[in-house]
Amino acid sequence: MKHEMIARRQAMRDRLGRYARSRILPALGLAGGEFELEVPAEGTRSIVLFLNTARGRFLVRCIGNIARAAQTVLVTRHLVARGAPVPRLLYLDFSPVTFLRTGSVVLVEECIDGQNLYELERSDERLRAAARALARLHGIRRASWGPPFVGLGRRGGYFAFLNRRLQRRLADVVAYSPEFAAALGDPVVADWLAAQHAAAAQPGGYSLCHLRVTDTNVLFTPGGEVYLIDVVTARYGNHAIDLERALYRWCNHVARREEVFLDEYFRAFTGVTRAQWQEGRDYFRVSFHLTQAYRAAKEMRGFRETRGEKYKKTRHRRRLLVRHLLLLADAMAAARVAPPGEAVLRLRAEIEAAALSDQEQRRARRRRK
Repeated sequence: MKHEMIARRQAMRDRLGRYARSRILPALGLAGGEFELEVPAEGTRSIVLFLNTARGRFLVRCIGNIARAAQTVLVTRHLVARGAPVPRLLYLDFSPVTFLRTGSVVLVEECIDGQNLYELERSDERLRAAARALARLHGIRRASWGPPFVGLGRRGGYFAFLNRRLQRRLADVVAYSPEFAAALGDPVVADWLAAQHAAAAQPGGYSLCHLRVTDTNVLFTPGGEVYLIDVVTARYGNHAIDLERALYRWCNHVARREEVFLDEYFRAFTGVTRAQWQEGRDYFRVSFHLTQAYRAAKEMRGFRETRGEKYKKTRHRRRLLVRHLLLLADAMAAARVAPPGEAVLRLRAEIEAAALSDQEQRRARRRRK
């Protein structure tokens, strides 16, 4: 099986090499030149290659889903046209012939020579630069929320949409991890979110949000520029969704780093004041931790189904699930707008008890084996 997979990858690389020589290089004005293809990453949705030429390096994306490729093109063009700090598309090929030969739509974009935040020290200077890049993206605003494509935005019902999605994720966490059914089955979380969203609503329309703020999706160039990558999911919405992810991913909730980041962000972003954001932050903080718990529970179930319960990634996702559920309970209890009720104060203890009980059960099963 392993040798067959290697052979398929090599055949794909050979086809792309011939395609690069006949189509991509002429389109870039490099016909007949020498080149080299590197394959740094191969995922389930696309293959990403580096095209090294005499004129520099380019990024080649081979996307097997036509709809996803079209979305990538439209979102990238929308962002570039509005001055967002994202790489530009240089070439695209939606030809049916190319799709039949390579099994994918081929996109070529400029390759940013830089390192991501995972590889670099989180210095104050880099945090300020990242804050300015995110504020620049959020500074692209409009009156409607949703996809960036013309005619698809909606002007009302934003928080109703968010609350419905969060309620589905809450139900999924319970379905994927039934041991938390008693703690999360009570409507306390859903009721709390519904009561808080009025404070989270902010004036001035909706910002263009990245929605995938991670350590690897921000690049720092040697010249001091900052780029945001992997923007295919970008949508118009509330900037606080991205901001909460940035504080967790980029600042790791270290108070000094947060202060540096927020000070620079709100200096560059004029759509909402820091006081307005702080007033509604509780809603988005709880939303973030619920979303992370949902993703951990979903991935954990997938690992269990494919690799068995002992697989190490299952244990890692388990720890993430419990951690974010506890942070969710803490954020609800510390909310500013409404004092926490008895059910909210009891939630953390119930989550801890469910986590402990499940851990003891798993240990007992291992002893019996």
